[in-house]
Amino acid sequence: FTSQMKDFFASRQSKRSAHKSLKQVKNPYLKEIRSLRKSIPEWDNFFSEGDDETRGNNWVRLDVLGQPLSEKYAWAIPNNRALNILSEFSPLIEIGCGKGYWASLLEEMGVDIVCYDKKKSRQAFTDVQIGGPKVLSEPVAKDRTLFLCYPDDSTNLALKCWERYSGEYIIHVGELITTGTLSGQPQAPFGRTTGSEFSVALAETFHCLLVAGLPRFPFSKDCISVWKRTVFVPGKSAMLPPSDSEAEKEEEEVPKKKKVDIKKGKQSQSSGSEGSSDGEEGEEEEEEEEEDPLAANS
Repeated sequence: FTSQMKDFFASRQSKRSAHKSLKQVKNPYLKEIRSLRKSIPEWDNFFSEGDDETRGNNWVRLDVLGQPLSEKYAWAIPNNRALNILSEFSPLIEIGCGKGYWASLLEEMGVDIVCYDKKKSRQAFTDVQIGGPKVLSEPVAKDRTLFLCYPDDSTNLALKCWERYSGEYIIHVGELITTGTLSGQPQAPFGRTTGSEFSVALAETFHCLLVAGLPRFPFSKDCISVWKRTVFVPGKSAMLPPSDSEAEKEEEEVPKKKKVDIKKGKQSQSSGSEGSSDGEEGEEEEEEEEEDPLAANS
């Protein structure tokens, strides 16, 4: 156990040393979002009490100027903290990467990542390979952390990925019921980025290591969250019964004791029946002795 812990901390230390030399990359998406935010003073107060006309104008402005940015880059907005978190869990595999904007920034930083989408885009920022959840059953996914960024719209891509992924870590970007949401359709109250089935399955089989907020539009509550697969110990975890071997062992031990007791009882009965009537008289004497104290008290 000690040697395993030493190896673990040594590997983490080597990763930290490597991350110190990570290249700082330009992030034009974040720069444009910050500029748009400055042009809308009510960015953080869209749902507060106020002038309906002003709110309506801001929504129109956000739709006209913000929607094209999402379509150009990605639905979620990366920042340095999120990119550094992802780099800590490399190598990575991203399913449903869109144009590969997040993956392109990570590649510039020197992070090992492969990304897939159901189709290629001419405006892709990196080499996006065609593929989906089935890729997670192939050798390319071995020992890679699964990265999901806004995985679901009207499909259950995230759930299909969860069903096929056998690795240790999942990193999710978007809204989850466990990290908080701004009620959105069509998956309210589970959020607007990920299906409810995946949210439940993830919480049942993985546990959250960290959650960090992201730059976001007023209508979402995007976070990056890191999840590690939960290992249940048979007989020790409340969720699981004892293992089959332990159950069989217990079943074997209990009947053995009963057989011995029954055998002894039969032997004593048989010896009593084969003996003389003195044994019966002895039993009567014992019964009389038990009755004597009661008689004395009376």
